[in-house]
Amino acid sequence: EMDLQDRLLRQAAETLEVNFSGYPDTGITSPHFWIIEMYREMGGYLICMATDAHHPNRTGRGYDEGVQILKDLGFRHIFYYKDRMPIQCTLA
Repeated sequence: EMDLQDRLLRQAAETLEVNFSGYPDTGITSPHFWIIEMYREMGGYLICMATDAHHPNRTGRGYDEGVQILKDLGFRHIFYYKDRMPIQCTLA
């Protein structure tokens, strides 16, 4: 099973978008933490951070926690895309 997960992640994860909006309430990231960790272990570095919550007063929830999680995993940058080109932002 892990071999299949490894192959799928390698194929799909040129860029990984992580959403932390539910983390303050549930302690769960989307995708799950183990996928973010595996992505990093496999050399992944193009990570986008999302905090959308489908309600205006919840937008941005989990941002601080998400930054800390990514830093703890060894990420030093996040990316956003402009004209299909990744733009690097340093995690503060």
